[in-house]
Order: sequence, then C-alpha cells, then structure tokens
Amino acid sequence: MGLDIRAISGIITKDTNQIAFEFHELMDDPIETFYINQDFPQHASEFKVDSSEVQYVKQDDSEEFDFRVGSYSTYNKFRNLLSLAIHGIKVESLWDNEHKYAGTALWDLLNFSDCEGVIDSIVSTKILKDLEDNRDKFIEYLKKDTDIGEMDTEHYAETYNNFINAFKLGANLGIVIFC
Repeated sequence: MGLDIRAISGIITKDTNQIAFEFHELMDDPIETFYINQDFPQHASEFKVDSSEVQYVKQDDSEEFDFRVGSYSTYNKFRNLLSLAIHGIKVESLWDNEHKYAGTALWDLLNFSDCEGVIDSIVSTKILKDLEDNRDKFIEYLKKDTDIGEMDTEHYAETYNNFINAFKLGANLGIVIFC
C-alpha cells in the first residue's frame, strides 16, 4: 500500500460543461469517476456536487501523468521535509497552527489527505505556483539535511519534480487524484 498520484488535464464534468459531457456520453466515450474527500472539500470546490462522486470524460487533447510517491510513511516524510524547508517547522506543528499557516506557501498540499481525494484546477494552479517558487529552496534544504542519504535526497527531489508535472496538468482544467 502507498500513495499514487494521477493527473489529468482538460476534463469535462456535467458541472463544468453539461452539453459537452452529454455529447461525449452519446459518443460512448469512457466515463470515469473521481471522489472528493469530504474532509477536504475546499480542494475541489470547482465541482458543485451533492455527493463525493464525480463523473468525468477526457477531451481528445487531455494529457495524463501518474507516479508512485511511495509508502504512506514515505509521503509523510516528504511532507515533513517540505514543511521544514519552506516554513522551518515540522508538518505536525503547521497543522496545529492552522490559524497562522493557512494560505501560506504549499499549505494546500501540506494540509491534504495522504491517501485519497482530488484537487481541482483552481487549487492546482496555486500549488503549482508554490512548487515552482520554492523548488530551489527545497533542493537546497535536502542537500543540507545530513539525516537524508543520497538515494533519499534523489527520491525526494524527483518526487518534488513529479508533483510539479502533475500540478501542471491539474492546473490546465484538470484534476490531481491522490489514490
């Protein structure tokens, strides 16, 4: 078990474009489903739904990217390193001080499920900007942290870059799925 990330650009839901969605239905295009994590509805506020299930279709020019982050503990270590690099505190302290850190750099990624849910294009755009703005700071932190071996440093740098690639697609009228 562990965390996988799937990003898809250019999706259509009944909410975002009912006519186009129904056209794709008539053409027998594959209809897929994603789930909104009810603990983090603000990460998917773009979708006005009565339940946590959202059906979507991909457009002809949709792009996909997926990667495996690793075990849940590996992802939580990644989040902790990210919080230390950007905010100077452990991620648990960040969560305990939501009133102080909500809305700061990478808050929407650090304060999201470590196992399931979806992030819409609005939040993806914000996370992408934060990731791009803080990449050098994160890489420098990894190089300074003496408790991280060279292989782990490479893994966490690659994970960071993979998140940038995923959120680029998510920001392009898409979604980033944590599963």
